[in-house]
Amino acid sequence: MPVFLAGEGFAKSIAAALDVPAYAFSHQEGHIEAIKNYSTFKSYDKILSCHFSGGTTEVLQVEGNDSGYTIDIVGGSDDISLGQVIDRTGVLMGYPFPSGEYLDKIAIETLGSSNKLTPIKVKGCRFNLSGIDTQIKRLIESNEGDDRLIKEMFDKLSDAVIKVISQSCEKTGLNAVIMAGGVLSSRYLKSILEHELSNLGIDTAFDNNGLSQDNAVGIALLGGKQYGIETNQGITT
Repeated sequence: MPVFLAGEGFAKSIAAALDVPAYAFSHQEGHIEAIKNYSTFKSYDKILSCHFSGGTTEVLQVEGNDSGYTIDIVGGSDDISLGQVIDRTGVLMGYPFPSGEYLDKIAIETLGSSNKLTPIKVKGCRFNLSGIDTQIKRLIESNEGDDRLIKEMFDKLSDAVIKVISQSCEKTGLNAVIMAGGVLSSRYLKSILEHELSNLGIDTAFDNNGLSQDNAVGIALLGGKQYGIETNQGITT
């Protein structure tokens, strides 16, 4: 992505000046490693990983290699991302951007949800989110948007995520899933996904160190491995 080229150029310049190697990893590899390294899946060679953020909604098959990970897309959204749905809803309801933190708190504290949104169809490990996004916008613009609608939005999104992960596990034969990306810092989503996926026999690893959102920890860990440094200790936040 063009946004990363400035950082890459700076890193190469510093490496050349210090006469040290510069290692390159993808944005997704950083997210995956930040969660995987501190999880019970650390030693797994092949695994599934969700990367759900403001710009990405993908389920990935991840396999370790000599330089990081080989990543193949198994499923996910064919249009907008989970983060876009959440943030657009929040902004329309008057909350600051990004809105996930505010809406997550509302979903946790609200008793009962509305019954106004159509379930999201998931087929072949794929789904579309523009439909629910349009429904929510229309309801808010017609003064039918309230805290119960926010809770239902999270419920409908979590239902779709459970289905896409379940279908991806069936497709690949894998049942261990890394849960990475800023959307998965939602406490409400985590509580639902952790419980429901466990009931389906799917093991998940969520972030417990504040590393779901964008950070440099995963890239630093991958660079350390390339340099011959293994991290076996936990982290302090």
